[in-house]
Parts: sequence; structure tokens; C-alpha cells
Amino acid sequence: MNTENPPTSFKVYVDLFNKGELSELQIIADQGNYSVLLDESKLGTMAKDSEVGWVKVEGTIPAEKMDQVGSLINLKLNSRKNYN
Repeated sequence: MNTENPPTSFKVYVDLFNKGELSELQIIADQGNYSVLLDESKLGTMAKDSEVGWVKVEGTIPAEKMDQVGSLINLKLNSRKNYN
């Protein structure tokens, strides 16, 4: 099994609207960028700018949620590395 390539698609859960309800976000990896979708609508694209930092490439992801979504992506990627 190749451990160098991240998974191409996975899900994370975040309280996107600060209502105490988790939203399921679909994350699609593509050449170092990560598209973030909610209910098949694209919220935007993120990219890592450091080991744990993230930047918005494009889209409408709320700025206050960028770090939270990025941290969840990091956790998912790290768990996949450790699992493999």
C-alpha cells in the first residue's frame, strides 16, 4: 500500500454555522489543494501553507472556520499515515 499519497476523498464533521450541529464536509484532495464541499456545493479550496497552517485558495469558507477545518484535515491525513 502506498503511504506517500493522501486519500483522494474523505469526510470531516464541523459545526460550520455555530448552531451546535455538525455539518458533514466532503474533502477532495487534488495536487496539494483540498476542495471543501457541503451537500455537493463547493465552499472553497484550501491549501497547506505550513505543517499545520492553512490558507483559502478560493471560495466562501468562513475565515473563522479555516483553522478548524484545516485541523480536521490534518488529523484525518495523520491518522491515515499512522494507520498505513
